[in-house]
Amino acid sequence: MSQSQLAIFVSTGMDVIKAKYMPTGDYVDLVNPHALRKWNAAYGQRPIVLFEAWLPIKARALKREIELKHFFWALNFMKTYQTEDNLARTLNTTPKTLRGKVKGIIKLMAPMIWTKVGYDCLHQGFNYDVHLSFNLVLMIFRFTISSGQMV
Repeated sequence: MSQSQLAIFVSTGMDVIKAKYMPTGDYVDLVNPHALRKWNAAYGQRPIVLFEAWLPIKARALKREIELKHFFWALNFMKTYQTEDNLARTLNTTPKTLRGKVKGIIKLMAPMIWTKVGYDCLHQGFNYDVHLSFNLVLMIFRFTISSGQMV
């Protein structure tokens, strides 16, 4: 993983929630603490964790015409529990498109539900072990159960 890939990933996520973003190399996630609060409020996990969750499904998602922004739509939908109409309005799309893309991402992520995704990096003298956290697994599991869509 390169810093430029992570920067593009974070920039896309920030664009979806209409937050200003300037990459900051001083932080592990390339996000300053203020931007990280906005990010966590929208998506529930640190950027590096979500980046590592995106990588295994990226190729299959793109084949199904599911873009990176749709990954962020699904995460935001699972995190905020807004109604489809409200979230679709916020994301400038239709409820039908939102529903289809969110469902597609959930289906791609569901097989990963118990998979640990890891990334070790040495940053400012500290070793970070990042993995698909319990909260993200729980969000995916809750969504699949509540929607009746066991995938």
